[in-house]
Amino acid sequence: MLNILSSQVAGIILFNAPISEETQFDIFWGSFIGLFIGDIPRFIIQVCKNFNIIILKPLL
Repeated sequence: MLNILSSQVAGIILFNAPISEETQFDIFWGSFIGLFIGDIPRFIIQVCKNFNIIILKPLL
């Protein structure tokens, strides 16, 4: 995504956004950490399902 913003796609000035190295670094690490935060719950659910671990029982 960052490459598109600074690559002048189709010569459109809108896509000529200068992004500093520090900003690229912050966005990269924010995305990287967000990926793990979003996938950890999914991973835990998948492991529990595969090992038939019941965490929450239905109230019925």
